[in-house]
Amino acid sequence: MIDIKLAFNELNKELGKRDCSVDLTICGGALMILTGMPSRVTKDVDFITPNMSNELKEAKDAVAKSLGYERNWLNDNAKVYMNQLPEGWESRVISFLELSYLRVFGFSRQDSISSKLKAFIDRDFDREDLIDLSPSAEEFERAVCFVRGFNLDDVQELDIQIIKGELFDE
Repeated sequence: MIDIKLAFNELNKELGKRDCSVDLTICGGALMILTGMPSRVTKDVDFITPNMSNELKEAKDAVAKSLGYERNWLNDNAKVYMNQLPEGWESRVISFLELSYLRVFGFSRQDSISSKLKAFIDRDFDREDLIDLSPSAEEFERAVCFVRGFNLDDVQELDIQIIKGELFDE
């Protein structure tokens, strides 16, 4: 598993060796860890911005080698879901870490809840993350409004009711 803070500190050092500054916007398990869910573990750090430059690739590969992580410990695989993010998410990102060559941002709480609900109803993925986020009724309803913008089928509507029951003991 990845030690997020150690990995980011090492990445900052490697970026410094290349005189390259990077602003990463992360999502997924690494973001949940940075938001205060220390029981959450992850094997990678997903980011959606920026594009993977040569300097960033070299730096993350050097970190993988020095810490014994897999080469894809830092990856942009989540970019395939960018068209499924809430409109305006970029303006709501939150700064989590500022180092000399690396700044790390993540989704707002509401955008995290909305994207986790979307992942759950689409791929039966992220159920535990959604439960761990423990959204308020208002946050959940905003997320439901967001996902209903994707023309849901009956099974997806049922999934919303099931997870709502789990979250709010209904």
